[in-house]
Amino acid sequence: MVSGSSNSSAISEIAGIEHLEPDEMLYARGVSMMKKDHFLNPHLDNSHDKIVVRYQALNILYYVSQNWGLNSGGNLELWPNGPEGHPIAIESKFNRLVVMATNRYSWHSVSKVRSDDCRCCISNYYFSKYSINNENYFHVTSFRGKPE
Repeated sequence: MVSGSSNSSAISEIAGIEHLEPDEMLYARGVSMMKKDHFLNPHLDNSHDKIVVRYQALNILYYVSQNWGLNSGGNLELWPNGPEGHPIAIESKFNRLVVMATNRYSWHSVSKVRSDDCRCCISNYYFSKYSINNENYFHVTSFRGKPE
């Protein structure tokens, strides 16, 4: 999902954010595969690129596991009220593209994979010189436990 300028323009138009730059180095991005019982606890992604010059603005997720359903698990969970709230599940179904804004409030997780098949996803970050909510901040990837 490394993108040239035309794809960056398309993502900028979809998200309504100007001057996005793809992560051409695939810093913490690329193809991921999760097997049965794998999961990710609620977390915030790194706030910046590898050299701490640009803010991470978007996380683009493209799901490629065929015949994947909500009951297969491995679904993206968004935590709009932080990790002590309740998540909203986004099904990781085949051919779905998720464009997720990232900032210091964009807590997300991946539910436990229940299928014997692998959940596969292609992902990339898009960066900007300015944070998407015009705030100055810095953090590394930060994980928390689920409320239960």
